[in-house]
Amino acid sequence: MNDLVVLRYGEIFLKGKNRSFFISALRNNLKRALEPLGHAQLKGVHGRFLVFSNDNKEVIEACRHVFGITSISPAVMFSPSMENAITAGLEIMSDSGVSSFKVKVRRSDKSFPVKSPEIAAEVGGQIHTKTGIKVDLHNPEVIVEIEIGKEISFISLERIPGPGGLPVGVSSTVELLLSAGIDSPVAGYMMLKRGASINATTFYSPPWVGEESLEKAISLSKVLSQWGAQMKLTVVKYGEAQKILRKCRPDKLAVILYRRLMMRTTGIIAARNGAKALVTGESLGQVASQTLENMIAIDDASPMLVLRPLVTWDKSETIEWARKIGTYDISILPHEDSCTLFMPPAPETKAKMDQVIQAEKNIDTMQMAQDLADDAIVINI
Repeated sequence: MNDLVVLRYGEIFLKGKNRSFFISALRNNLKRALEPLGHAQLKGVHGRFLVFSNDNKEVIEACRHVFGITSISPAVMFSPSMENAITAGLEIMSDSGVSSFKVKVRRSDKSFPVKSPEIAAEVGGQIHTKTGIKVDLHNPEVIVEIEIGKEISFISLERIPGPGGLPVGVSSTVELLLSAGIDSPVAGYMMLKRGASINATTFYSPPWVGEESLEKAISLSKVLSQWGAQMKLTVVKYGEAQKILRKCRPDKLAVILYRRLMMRTTGIIAARNGAKALVTGESLGQVASQTLENMIAIDDASPMLVLRPLVTWDKSETIEWARKIGTYDISILPHEDSCTLFMPPAPETKAKMDQVIQAEKNIDTMQMAQDLADDAIVINI
């Protein structure tokens, strides 16, 4: 008998004729995640992926960050026979410390002479007799899962949740407007979960703000890269442009104008990166710039589709996810924010397009965006 890790995938099964494309992408992402370990071998059987290695803990940790995987189980492999199934069951349960269990069997090899209910009854009976652990078919503390296959048979005792979603790379590339706050990193994570590859653009405004916001953006990008492999972070120095826009009148539109120029600039960068859409962490009504009217005015300046995966979320939901994915502790570190630099005393909450266009009338915002994009620096994460 040998140890292995079982990786299950879910939504991919619904993809019909395109299923092979999604499974191939998932396989490639798993290989990339496992490559640093050096000792792991990946094999696809019975609608699962199996990983053979000499360190299951390292494998589990690596695969926990691969989208498309719904659950992960450390398992024991055995040659298919009733005797071996019983032996494996006793081995896996003898030191489990649980008070109750049930046995669940999946017989991928229909030629195996014993049917699934009979395998479950026999293995469960032997475990109960030899260990004294109670059988509970309705509310067991653990489920002993057995799979009988033509190539490989195995037994497992726990399912560790995977991140789910789709394999990164199957949904094209997007460009994330990444701030140093809580929301945008979570938005990036949610796009990775739906199979998008991401790059990020961040804006900061030296010398009016310190290096803390840039350092945080880099740290946040590193966390996101753990979920989606290599990405590019484009850094745009934005302070001088904000000073120009702040002089526009009425001054209550300043935040709208800042955001519109950000959209234009990020759109240029996104096109260079082969992105199909921009992504923000905005939530409807959360702050002044995120009313429906202001979102419409801001989107008007974007050269491509703008996606807002958190648009209906409460702040508490975003914070909960930020904690889960490991960005929260970085995001709450103190920093000065470019988005709030040169803020007007009373920002507009319901922008009117004719006023916005009039405010920009004497400024070549497209040339400003081009210059900002050309002067930006790229950091490979």
